[in-house]
Amino acid sequence: MYLRRVSRRNKDGSEVCYVQLAHNVWDPVRQRSVTQVIHNFGREDQLDRDGLARLARSITRFLDPERALSAQAPEGTSFVRSVPMGGGWLLDHLWRLLGVAEAIAGVAKRRRVTPLVERLLFSLVANRALDPMSKLAALEWAQTDTWLPGIGELGADPQVFYRVQRRQACY
Repeated sequence: MYLRRVSRRNKDGSEVCYVQLAHNVWDPVRQRSVTQVIHNFGREDQLDRDGLARLARSITRFLDPERALSAQAPEGTSFVRSVPMGGGWLLDHLWRLLGVAEAIAGVAKRRRVTPLVERLLFSLVANRALDPMSKLAALEWAQTDTWLPGIGELGADPQVFYRVQRRQACY
């Protein structure tokens, strides 16, 4: 199914366009595809665009979120992945606003610990706040299931979360 635009020329030379919902069906007698109009929406200049928007929203309700996004995207666009960003962004700004990042970085510098300790601790706190799970699963969550700034530098070894917890006890 698709929306099609059909134009007609009046006697005075002006052109009028109509919008129709149509689909193609195979005509065995003619041995070719024939367009069948399902619904005529009327003249394009008098079109109820809000009604079309409601229809589009209604149709996308029945699609998976990925397919709904693809249906609304321009031709040739493909989605690689999508992760929630709002919670991580908000927590990161609160973390920095409260001075937690600077405090941890200062302690890490005095203890000669990698500066990534701050991002590790932030990702554990964000995990507990947004989607609580085990430390073993927290690194994968932080790298694939959500957006957290600076987490890509941590690597893929989940043991890094266990090591940071042991070092944290030394402070």
